[in-house]
Amino acid sequence: MTQNAKLRRKGRNTHNIESLTQISIDLFMNRGYDATSVEEIAKAAGITKSAIYYHVANKEELLRRAISNAVGKLFEILEEPAATEGTPLTRLEYIFRRLVEVEFDHLKEIALLLRVRGGSQTERWALEKRREFDRHVQELIVLAQDAGEIRDDLDALAIDRLVFGMLTWIPEWYYIGHRIPPGVLVDAALALIFEGIRQPDVAR
Repeated sequence: MTQNAKLRRKGRNTHNIESLTQISIDLFMNRGYDATSVEEIAKAAGITKSAIYYHVANKEELLRRAISNAVGKLFEILEEPAATEGTPLTRLEYIFRRLVEVEFDHLKEIALLLRVRGGSQTERWALEKRREFDRHVQELIVLAQDAGEIRDDLDALAIDRLVFGMLTWIPEWYYIGHRIPPGVLVDAALALIFEGIRQPDVAR
């Protein structure tokens, strides 16, 4: 039996949908979704294309699995008690903290979610889910302004875009083993955000 045949047989016996999804994420991140073929995914997994199709119908299904997990983790934040109870400001602080924590726990999946541009049905779905999450945060920013908790001389949309621009860039440069511990980075990010937008007389 040739070495390639042995590899294909081993891959067929050991790979499942979860491991193939992880392999696909790495390829989508390194090469881009559009530039990655099913053949390349099969090669990276050490199996045949037909073995890939045993698990999924196409590569878009692998993309959907990858970013669905990321979307799910983000929306779980909004359902946690501290994100639904308390003042708008405390809820915002909690959501931003948890957003960064989730990014650390799912660096590749979140980074992939943030890179989608709408070229496929799955990507368009992901973009709409991102906008939905964004709208929820914007509403909280407005509520916090109306409650006098954060500065109302700053545009709510501008606050939202600038904050998310900073927080969602983290998966692009952070890596496991980075010299900045996750907790230190979370505290620094929140300090930069809320020292800038909090009303001076609002208690910390």
